[in-house]
Amino acid sequence: MKSLAGFDFDLARRRGRSRISAAVALTVAALVLSGCAAAPGTGTGTNGATGAAPSPTGAAPRSLAWRGSGDQVFFLNPDGEALDKALYTVRLGNDSAEVYAIATAGDDKANPQVEIVDIASAAARRLRTSALPPSALPRQPRPPSAPAPELAWVTYLDNHPPPLLRGSVSRLRNAPSRPQRAVVRGSHETFRELGGAGNLNPIPATARAVVTDRAMTVAVWVADREWACAARQCLTQPIVDAVATRFLRPGPANDIYDWITAIFGAPWGPHQYSNLIPPRAANEIHILLYDINGDGIPRVGEPRVVGYYSIAHNYLRNDDLPALQSSNERLMFFVDSPFLSLNQRETISTLAHEFQHMIHFYQKAVVRDADRETWLNEMASEVAEDLIADKLGGDGPRAVAYDDATAGDPGNISGRLPEYNLFNYIQVTAWQGTLANYSINYALGAYLARNYGGAELFGRIVRSKLAGVEAVEGALRDMGHQVSFPQMLANWAAANLLSDNTEVPVPYRYNSGTWSTSRAADGTTFRLGSINLYHYVHRGYPDRPGPYLRDLIAFNARTQPPHSNMYTTLGRITGSLRLRVSAPAGSRVTVVVKE
Repeated sequence: MKSLAGFDFDLARRRGRSRISAAVALTVAALVLSGCAAAPGTGTGTNGATGAAPSPTGAAPRSLAWRGSGDQVFFLNPDGEALDKALYTVRLGNDSAEVYAIATAGDDKANPQVEIVDIASAAARRLRTSALPPSALPRQPRPPSAPAPELAWVTYLDNHPPPLLRGSVSRLRNAPSRPQRAVVRGSHETFRELGGAGNLNPIPATARAVVTDRAMTVAVWVADREWACAARQCLTQPIVDAVATRFLRPGPANDIYDWITAIFGAPWGPHQYSNLIPPRAANEIHILLYDINGDGIPRVGEPRVVGYYSIAHNYLRNDDLPALQSSNERLMFFVDSPFLSLNQRETISTLAHEFQHMIHFYQKAVVRDADRETWLNEMASEVAEDLIADKLGGDGPRAVAYDDATAGDPGNISGRLPEYNLFNYIQVTAWQGTLANYSINYALGAYLARNYGGAELFGRIVRSKLAGVEAVEGALRDMGHQVSFPQMLANWAAANLLSDNTEVPVPYRYNSGTWSTSRAADGTTFRLGSINLYHYVHRGYPDRPGPYLRDLIAFNARTQPPHSNMYTTLGRITGSLRLRVSAPAGSRVTVVVKE
C-alpha cells in the first residue's frame, strides 16, 4: 500500500545465546576505503585489513591504526563474537579525523557499551566523561514516527490471508459468477469496495481507457461520480490515458508492466488452488480510479492513501468470509482520483509499487507456497519505484531529478531519506505501519540494489521459496556474496556514514557519483542514481543534515531491537583514542574514521 505524508508531496512512500569469553581471539579488520594500499597497523590481513589479535585476558589494547588519509572502517568483532570490556586504541597520529562508533544488533536484542578510557589529546579530553554536550547532537526524536495512512482491512487481510485451498480451479458454493466478457472502452461495471466500517460499498464505473499489448490488456475504470463533477478538480481523458499508457503500451520494454515483470516475474498464471481466480485472469489488469475514503482534494500536510492493491480480489468471491465479499475477482489496483488529478507523476509511480505487491503474492504465496513478510514486501516495492524512476521520468523515493545520476543538492527535504535519517535506529525486519518503516526499508533496499545488483538481486528475492531474512541471504549467496544478514547490516551502517564519499568500494557504495546499473533476467538494463545521506534534511531538524547520531551516554543507555543499527560520534580527534567495548554475541561494533 502506498500513502502520502502530506499534500506538499513529502510522500509517505518516499513515502538465548551464551556469551563467548573474551579469551576468544578476535580479528580487528580495517578496510581502506580510498586508495589501494593497505593501511599501516600492528598486523595485516587480506584485502588491506589490519589489526592485532588480543591477549587471552582481553586486557592488552588492540590497535586500530588510521593511515592518515581517506576513510576507514574497523570491524571490532566481524563474526559477531562477544566482547567483554575489550580495549582498543584508535591511533590517528598527528592528523585530525572524525571518529564514529556503530552498534549492529543481530537476531537478538543488544545492549553494547562503548566507553572512552583515555584520549591522548588535551583538546579532546572533555570527552573523557564518555559524553558529548547534549547541544552537540539533535535531541531524541519523538514520537518514533507518524503512522502511514493505510486502509486497516487491506493491511489485516494481507497479513492474515485466507488459506489457499488445493484442488481443481472451480467456483465456490455461494460465489456468484462474473460474466466473462471482453472489456472495451465505454463498458460499465459496478465494483465492490469494503469500507472502513466493514460495509460493502458499490462503485459504478465506466472503462475510460483500454490498452492491449500482445496477450495483455489493461483497463482504466473511473467511478462515475468522479467523472461528472463541478465543485472540485476531477479527472480528464488525457489524465486517464496517461495512466493507461504508462502502465501498458504496445511494444517491448517501454512500460511499467514490461519493466516490473522483467524484474520480479509474472503477476498471475497457472496454480492449483480452487478458491483463487483462474489462471486466464492473467490476461487482464484493471485500475479503478475513485475517491478512496471519500476525503476529496487533500489539504497541505494531510495524510492520504494514494493507492493500494489487496489480495482479496485474487480470491473468488465468498459471502461466508466478510473480507472476500468485496472480491471483484480480477487482478486489480485502486487509485485515489483526487490525488491523481493533482499529481500524475507520483500516482503513476505508485502503480509500480503496487504492481510489485501483486507479483509478490503470486510468486511467493501461490507459486512457491512461501511466507510473505511485510517488511520485505514493502522493501521490494520501494526498490521497484527506484529502479524505474528514470524510465518513468519521475524522481522516485530518492527524490533527486530522474535524469541526474549524482546525489543531487544539499538541503533535500523530499522523498524517503529525510525520515530515514532521523529514524535510522529502528528495527528493519519489524513492521508497525509508520512512515519510518517505509523509509528504513527503502534505505536498506536502495543500499542492497546499489551494491549487489539491483534488478537481478530483487528478482531472486521475490522469486525465492524462502521468506524474510533468509530470502535476502539466499539471493546474495546465489549471486556469490557470502555475507550474513547481520554482517550486511553492519556494512550498510558504515555505508550510511560514508555516503558523502564517491570513492568507496562495494559494499559501502551508496554514492558513486554516477549511475549504478544492473540487468534483469531478460537483459533489460536498469539505472540507479547516487545517494548522499548528508544531502537530506528532516523538516523538524532543518540544521541537522545526515544520519541521526546519539551522544555516547544515550548510545550506551539504549537496548537495541534485533536487526537494527545505532550510531554515535566520538568527536574529531587528534592523537590516540582508547576505548573499552562490550557487546553480546551475535551483535557487532564498528568504528568508522573519516578524514
